[in-house]
Amino acid sequence: MIYKQNCHFKEIEHTADVGICASGPSLPGLFASALYGMYSVMLGDTDIVENDILNLDLKEDSLEELLNSWLSEINYLALVKKFFVHAIPEMQITESDNGYHLKAKLSGDLNPKYDQYFQTEIKAITYHQLKIEKSPQGYTAQIIFDI
Repeated sequence: MIYKQNCHFKEIEHTADVGICASGPSLPGLFASALYGMYSVMLGDTDIVENDILNLDLKEDSLEELLNSWLSEINYLALVKKFFVHAIPEMQITESDNGYHLKAKLSGDLNPKYDQYFQTEIKAITYHQLKIEKSPQGYTAQIIFDI
């Protein structure tokens, strides 16, 4: 189970948009940190309750594409479907000859009440300066959001 308080991210300066640097000891930890970093930009410190479960299944050729798809899907769920993530009970990221596969179970709230807490609406997750780096401590990523 991955919760916001176990994640590491910080906002970074970018001329016209907003960016974050996220880190985690594993790929699921990195992807969770990126999600909560994006939520920090969108919703500040808003607390999200846990009433609903949603499953995601994504496949991409590279880790960067997978991270972009992950955050794009989370953004779509928030803006269009009004599903907001509280925690990530399960997440697996696997590599195969066909690329990368992410399977996640998300617990959260399917409720439009969170619209009132929006601070910044993210139009898109960009590929501009998107990179994932592996180190002995785990993974880090830089992500720029189009606002």
